[in-house]
Amino acid sequence: MKTGARAAAAKVYDLYSARRYSAFWNLLAPATKRQISRRVWVSVHEACPSAGAGEPRVIKALTVFGNAAIVTEAVTGAPAKPGTAEDVFSFADGRWSYSPQDLSIYHHGSVTADVAAAKAAGFCTSWKIY
Repeated sequence: MKTGARAAAAKVYDLYSARRYSAFWNLLAPATKRQISRRVWVSVHEACPSAGAGEPRVIKALTVFGNAAIVTEAVTGAPAKPGTAEDVFSFADGRWSYSPQDLSIYHHGSVTADVAAAKAAGFCTSWKIY
């Protein structure tokens, strides 16, 4: 289970660093995909990529418990030491997938409003994946 979670996290981080948001959407948890369409996910991230998009990420630690994993990662190319972030991955339908912690910015009725919410929340200048 731990090896699978690590492989899924590495793939997610590689896709995010490469700004391949449509391919990244495929690795979202099923519950997340039911709440956010590919079009909205891609449009929001293209309009408001985090400061860490395009930067390589390193997995620092991984803890698996049951069908969940917490992955601690750091952005290696960031100009200042950003510290680390913890991301949640879940195991469902036979695979590990990324589970964003807060989906509220994706539910404002339009991509324009969602991007404005992401900007207001500081995601466009943050190095963390949202």
